[in-house]
Amino acid sequence: MRLQVAHVCLKTAQRLTRTPPSRIVAIVDTMKLVRTTLICASALTLLSCNGYYGTRPQANQPSDAILPAHPWAPRGLPMFEGKTGRIATWSDLMEGVAWADVVILGEEHDDAVAHTFQLAVVEEMLATWPRTAVALEMVERDEQAMLDAFLLDQEGEQAFLAEIASSEEGQRMFAAFYLPIINAAKSQGATVVGANAPRRYVRMARLEGYEQLEILDPTQRRLFDIPPALDQGTYRARIESLMRENGLSPTDDYVDAVLRAQQLWDRTMAKSVLRALDSGMTKVVLLVGRFHGDFDDGTIAQLHNDRPFLRVLYVSAISEDADELLGDDIDRADLVVYTGGVSTAEEPINPVDVMPENSTSEN
Repeated sequence: MRLQVAHVCLKTAQRLTRTPPSRIVAIVDTMKLVRTTLICASALTLLSCNGYYGTRPQANQPSDAILPAHPWAPRGLPMFEGKTGRIATWSDLMEGVAWADVVILGEEHDDAVAHTFQLAVVEEMLATWPRTAVALEMVERDEQAMLDAFLLDQEGEQAFLAEIASSEEGQRMFAAFYLPIINAAKSQGATVVGANAPRRYVRMARLEGYEQLEILDPTQRRLFDIPPALDQGTYRARIESLMRENGLSPTDDYVDAVLRAQQLWDRTMAKSVLRALDSGMTKVVLLVGRFHGDFDDGTIAQLHNDRPFLRVLYVSAISEDADELLGDDIDRADLVVYTGGVSTAEEPINPVDVMPENSTSEN
């Protein structure tokens, strides 16, 4: 092996002695550029793999933060780094937000405490970074016109709610949980994006396959984005596991069908976020059911499929009461927030009309 290396070095030296000096300088400059590029790529890959908190100097040190004796919403909830279990504070959260291009807030749709947390994050982002766009899984692309009309005061609140949700229960849930966030953006003149695919196309994907979506006309095609491939790894396994937990014995074809629907949502939301960034937004904050973001699957995987080095901060809010990171939640998110230890005066609302078809409360 040493003889082979010596031979290569000798041949290289012989070639260089016959190379004009200007050419040698160009070669050296190119090698420096390649080296710098590789170093930068390695650093970006490290950030992409470990997220913001995994790369901080204190990542492997005990946290000097303490949990509040009595958790309170929105800024005093138990919060932990998802990779290390270190206690995190609101300041830690906002450090990550400052670093990120995209902030994704995963929720269980009927978790009232989580929605107060989301509102506080969105309000602080809008105040600190005025060119922040708010994107919502709960509003579909074909509802953007009515959303814009509401933001411009061309349509009243009740008319807007009636168009967004068909049932009284759905309207009540949207008004309680999502309208305050839209109004926060409206008060700042911020962009709000209906990020999701219309349900009729999701249903078509599930029942008929992507081939039927591909032959639709361009006007319809603008309302959704088809993923390049179906996941064959952890996302598929999680969906199949969820089905079995609900008493089903799914066939491969049935899992494929549900995965087609799920990934059409994921791809469409990811593309909606990227388009908002490309339009000149400084940051985008996306609200989704946490199944779409947990364990770097779903929408996050679709974002990184297109832009591997995009800085994404994912926060998953879980309706559990915990004073440490639970074993099932390791690597679930950059930050895991537990909302179960805080009571709310709000009457529980069943997530019916505003939730996507075939969805659980965390989808």
